Amino acid sequence: KSYENVADAFTGVSSSFTSLDKKIENVVVNAAGDSLVKQDTAGLITIGGKVGGAKVSIANVDNTLRTLSGVNAGSISANSTDAINGSQLYSISNVVTSYFSDNAGYDEEGNWRAPTFTVKVFDQNGSETESNYKNVADALSGVSSSFTNLNKKIEHVTGDSFIKQNSAGLITIGGSKGGNRIDIANNINAPRILSGVKGGAFTKTSTEAVNGSQLYFMSQAFASYFGGGAGYDAEGKWSGPTFTVKAFDQDGNETEKHYTNVADAFAGVNNAFTTLNREIITIKDEIDIDHKEKERSSDDLITDGFPFMMRSLPMKKLSSAIGKKKRSVMTFSSEELSAKVNFANDKGETQTLLGITNGRIAKDSTEAVNGAQLYSISNQIATYFGGDAGYKNGEWTAPIFTVNAFDKNGNVIEQKYTNVADALSGVNSAFTSLNRQLVDIKNDPIFGMIISRSAVKRDQLGKVDQMASRELSNDDLEELQKGIDGNKNSIKDLNGRIGKNETDISEFRKKIEQNKEAIDVNKDAIAVNKDAIAVNKDAIDAHEKKLAQTVQYDYNENDEKTNTITLHGASESDPVVIANVGDGVISETSKQAINGGQLHQYTAQKMQEVLSDAKQYTDNRFNEAKSYTNMKFEALSYNIENVRKEARQAAAIGLAVSNLRYFDEPGSLSVSFGGGFWRGQSAFAIGAGYTSEDGKIRSNLSATSAGGQWGVGGGITLKLK
Repeated sequence: KSYENVADAFTGVSSSFTSLDKKIENVVVNAAGDSLVKQDTAGLITIGGKVGGAKVSIANVDNTLRTLSGVNAGSISANSTDAINGSQLYSISNVVTSYFSDNAGYDEEGNWRAPTFTVKVFDQNGSETESNYKNVADALSGVSSSFTNLNKKIEHVTGDSFIKQNSAGLITIGGSKGGNRIDIANNINAPRILSGVKGGAFTKTSTEAVNGSQLYFMSQAFASYFGGGAGYDAEGKWSGPTFTVKAFDQDGNETEKHYTNVADAFAGVNNAFTTLNREIITIKDEIDIDHKEKERSSDDLITDGFPFMMRSLPMKKLSSAIGKKKRSVMTFSSEELSAKVNFANDKGETQTLLGITNGRIAKDSTEAVNGAQLYSISNQIATYFGGDAGYKNGEWTAPIFTVNAFDKNGNVIEQKYTNVADALSGVNSAFTSLNRQLVDIKNDPIFGMIISRSAVKRDQLGKVDQMASRELSNDDLEELQKGIDGNKNSIKDLNGRIGKNETDISEFRKKIEQNKEAIDVNKDAIAVNKDAIAVNKDAIDAHEKKLAQTVQYDYNENDEKTNTITLHGASESDPVVIANVGDGVISETSKQAINGGQLHQYTAQKMQEVLSDAKQYTDNRFNEAKSYTNMKFEALSYNIENVRKEARQAAAIGLAVSNLRYFDEPGSLSVSFGGGFWRGQSAFAIGAGYTSEDGKIRSNLSATSAGGQWGVGGGITLKLK
């Protein structure tokens, strides 16, 4: 561009420097090129909003994954396409894990504290390993919850062409550059919401971003396995589950208790078991006469079928389980404040965000996480359910919980449930049925006559002993007669409750009638058999103690001994506890039983080793990545600042030189000084001018300095006409 005088020329130079400074700033903060990144007047930044395509990749030129940071908390609802960040995942993780145990979840530094069921861990290569212990399904069915992830705000640099779209419609971010992180925070480092994210693939090897609706769906799926009213409402607000467990007091009265996590619920279940076990032990202690004595006389009042009329007491076994490329951080922002980055295309369709590396999962994290992270967390939580729950090839398999219950005849039946609340309800029903059977046994009139401490026990045997030590009077015979007559109604009542044993009860009643006549007829025989009664009493006591301490092998249908042992307690539906078990050998070939102390110690040791290794690995990798990223970012910021500084110094130099003035008189020699200041940068200029004697030639020489650097310039002017 041409100017008529020096002043206008230097004014043009100043304008050029101003434009240059603005362009330098735009290179840093604005995206141009093919205009894939734009910001509207409301502050909304869109990526690829005017073009087609269904995916956005932020991998670098070597296809290396980057971390997407500066992501604001996205909406969690059924129709959300917002990206969510690490702090949201951290919060949801801690909410969900609180229903497993009070000690489970992420701490404030992002370190994971696993619950005391089943834990999945990952080695340094990212391979998945699993340590198997007792889980919720094996202990009467499981637990749930899941989480989904984050995406990040992105702005692109024009000169470097960070955002491109190929002929197939695939949009890539920084695909031709190095680096492993993308930061979409705005110019005050505030996180943005990343919207327009299509639901990414949900597999073990996925690196695609997932959106809020996927997290909402998974959370609702997990919540359905909790039951108890757990889940997200339409506004994304979480409601925790409530588990109801029935318990029993010392009198067998039924009460209900409510819990908000699985660990406390099972603690309530354990207390109910303890109460029932004490009741069973009390009933067992009241049975002082062995009902399986084989060597009694034919006149004994106690038959072989007493007290269960030949009913077996089956017990179910409890299942148990015990590259050297340079890296950089790309920051996409604008001078105007904004809170969202939209990945939707020109048709408003959501797009899949690819090439996302594993984001940090912590309370204050704003980094996006990928599908593989969500997959591993979901499968890890699924192991706490048991029941074959988990993701396989991207498809969710719901857990199935099996609970043993008892019908009105005491037979064992299996019932299946698909969530924890229903399973616990089934357990409550089984407890109620079991407790009622125990109360019926305790309050049974026949048991009251035979085994009650106050009615029979040793007192009745003592009365028989006293009668046998002397001749029986008419009063004694009448008392015996009344006792026999009183037992008739009790026997009829027992006959009505145990229908399938009617034949045994009939025979029992006949024997009573026969014994009545025998007592009347054989008055003298009773006195004679006093010693035999005493001997039989001692034999009964001794045999009872012997049987109570004997463990016998099972027999098959051919009456052959097998290699199995079934333990029978006081109730046919109550499990038997084996106490005082010594420490067994824990090895690959061991067939020895181990006790609870060994299992607890082994589990705690392995959990400590796994968590220690995982924490050390995570801390080392995070510190290395953070240090390298900070170094590169500082270097980039320094280079940009230098460019801006030099441009402003150039503008100040132009102002200083433009203010140098020289005299035009023929034969004059003049010296001029000048200075300039532009946006924080200053410059100094000095020059000398000479006009020839005839005034037709004028020459000048100048020197300038800015920022410690010097420059010189010169010129000559000829008068032609």
